[in-house]
Amino acid sequence: MQYKRSYAGEIVGIILITIFAIFAVWSNSSSTFSASNSKDPEVSFDAKMDEYKLEERPITIRDAELMFGSEDGPKDETPEKKEARLQSVVDTYNNQLKKEQDRIKREKEEEKKRDDDFATTVLIGSAVGVSALLISIFIKSKQPPAMTISEGKLDIKSSIFQDMNELDLDNVKKIEYKIKTYSSDDMQKTNRMLYFYGKDENYLPPLVGKIAAELSGADFNDIYKEISRQAPHIEWIFPE
Repeated sequence: MQYKRSYAGEIVGIILITIFAIFAVWSNSSSTFSASNSKDPEVSFDAKMDEYKLEERPITIRDAELMFGSEDGPKDETPEKKEARLQSVVDTYNNQLKKEQDRIKREKEEEKKRDDDFATTVLIGSAVGVSALLISIFIKSKQPPAMTISEGKLDIKSSIFQDMNELDLDNVKKIEYKIKTYSSDDMQKTNRMLYFYGKDENYLPPLVGKIAAELSGADFNDIYKEISRQAPHIEWIFPE
């Protein structure tokens, strides 16, 4: 009876990282679009005015004449002076318009750069996280079974970085089955552990086997039945 290490933790981690990355990039990229539709009247108005300003075209002397008419000039104004006055208005207005458009474009480019930098950071971080989890899956796939129950012995590899420990079941007096639950504000984790004790009642620290999320397809009842069949002398201590 053999149990490989489970990939469930890594798979869940990859899914969560992917969801986070997609949501973070989408949420950040949509902030610019949502500005014009903001519920805040001032934010919405400013965003729309910037769009209108970018679409505005430079005015001509004809436009200036329609906007500022001849009544704005002296009564005895000659056609040449009128044209010069209107040209001055056109130049002033168009220069101011260009400055405003350049400012808006610059702010939009800076905002886009911030969005791109944020998205790049999120994607790189996510890629690193996913890569680490994929490496963990690869290492686990190349590892020997984490727990093997064979005739008269039990092989346990407590972690992917530790050596295999071989235990002769004849030297085990009792096995204690414990369930430990760890709780935090937003999650709860349960570990199911097997503690092995030698005939001198000493705890055998290297031989602690996790049998829940750590092992793929592990079921305590199956492990209990198999060990009990091979070593009926072992005393079992169960949770109260």
